[in-house]
Amino acid sequence: MSDPVTETAAPPAGNSLAVHEGVKPTIPLLLGFFVVHVAVWIGLILLVPGDDGVDYVDLGILGTPWVRQFIIPLLVVLAIQIAFISRMGWWKSVMGEPSRTSRTWLVVFPVLILLVGLLRLAGEGLGTDAGASYLIACFVTMALVGTTEELSFRGVHLVGARRIFTREWQAVVFSAALFGLFHTPNILIGAEVGAAIAQTFLTAILGLAFYCLRRVSGTLIPCIVLHALYDFMLIQGNWDKLL
Repeated sequence: MSDPVTETAAPPAGNSLAVHEGVKPTIPLLLGFFVVHVAVWIGLILLVPGDDGVDYVDLGILGTPWVRQFIIPLLVVLAIQIAFISRMGWWKSVMGEPSRTSRTWLVVFPVLILLVGLLRLAGEGLGTDAGASYLIACFVTMALVGTTEELSFRGVHLVGARRIFTREWQAVVFSAALFGLFHTPNILIGAEVGAAIAQTFLTAILGLAFYCLRRVSGTLIPCIVLHALYDFMLIQGNWDKLL
């Protein structure tokens, strides 16, 4: 099998934020990566835990098999992402912006996301009966969720789309739409249809806030951290189910 063709010529006119490194992306390539991410993630969630798995609506209850139902599938997804990004030669563009935006007011949107999570956590509160092992496993799960989803949607899909679409807003909408659609298959793991559809739209909007954080900070890492913390706070906001 021959090696992928890499770009060596001067980059064409287009999106000024596009970083022309490694393999040139295509829409089918990005959509194929999206399908693999969804299929592996949902498929392993259904298969790995067996009869002990919890439905999506019960996520966070005591007895949730964090390692078997979530951590193992997420580690497999992460391994696929590392292999894909390495093969494509995209690590530089995935992990950082070519330039930070001067519109620092965009930080308002990720701050609002953080406040929403804090209010949810403050309203329900951390419990004391679940034990350290539960909280550690939950935190590791949410850290992997934040890492894998940001690598895909504010990483691969955003930087890939920047090299395909000439306008930044087109790349942003493309990656945010996929981020929303990524959550629709939660129906297959127990989410209610109406709730999953609503989550699809709300998550797409949430993705715009994470995008703003990437542009202001100039790196993907704060997006991963905020995403993980936000999900952790939302899960712990369901603490009433644990008592």
